[in-house]
Amino acid sequence: MNKALVVASLCLVAVVMLSGCVEPVEEGALYKNDIYGFSVEPPAGWTIEEGASMAIVEFVAPTDIDTQNNINIVAENAEWYTLDEYFQATKQSMQTFFPEIDYKLIDEGSLTINGVDARYMGSEWGIEDYQFKTKQIIIMQEDGTAFVITYSALPNTYRYNIVEFDRLVSTFRFT
Repeated sequence: MNKALVVASLCLVAVVMLSGCVEPVEEGALYKNDIYGFSVEPPAGWTIEEGASMAIVEFVAPTDIDTQNNINIVAENAEWYTLDEYFQATKQSMQTFFPEIDYKLIDEGSLTINGVDARYMGSEWGIEDYQFKTKQIIIMQEDGTAFVITYSALPNTYRYNIVEFDRLVSTFRFT
């Protein structure tokens, strides 16, 4: 697995997002990315930030706390991996490359998203005084592009938007 992808994922969840003048998403809106060939329905009221760090797109929850809950989608060419190999490499990368973040895998498993096999993992980790809780979904296109959909939040706010994350994931489709 590309170390840059792991770094990008960690950076995205650690950055404090400012939504500025971006309009919130309306109920039932569809986000479609023709370059990467996918679409999702983001949560209503969240804002959309394209090209944030190395993410294709980031959806940011409305909040008045310092660190906003967010969902981001990144992609990587993984044509030399199967889904299971990529999933195992991702888990190992998180533990091996970043021992200083106190990474803990708390959950993992398989699911199907609109007829496509996927894998998920939940984790907790911290950097300095910040602790995070994440859930990641990995799904692959037939061409070998791996998509990692990550929900990240502070441990005490994680439960507020996990339902929105699961709903967004259920609407993910390759186009």
